[in-house]
Amino acid sequence: MATIGLFVSNLMDRSRIRDHLQSKGHQVVGLATMEELIEFFENHPGAPVIAELVVFDQTVQLNHPAVQAAADRILGFFPHVRTDLLNKMKKAGIVRCYPRSKFFSSFDALLESFS
Repeated sequence: MATIGLFVSNLMDRSRIRDHLQSKGHQVVGLATMEELIEFFENHPGAPVIAELVVFDQTVQLNHPAVQAAADRILGFFPHVRTDLLNKMKKAGIVRCYPRSKFFSSFDALLESFS
């Protein structure tokens, strides 16, 4: 199956997503820093990244060329109250970003339409 980068700081969410993806046969690469994210984009062309967008808001430079070039490869989620974050992501070209509740309740369908 696919190699998927996982950029999620919340340990419970990260474990939940990782375990689910691995049960479906995907290889999951954990990403914790901007450098790791850029390296993943470079070393895995075309591979998707699942990201907690709060992490992006705090640590990822949205104007970085690597992030902008890979925006269509990012599937993200955010707290529903953070519409400001949603607007920032869409402005950066990350259009597959969903409120946390929709992301987890529809995860398989979102992933299938994403890959």
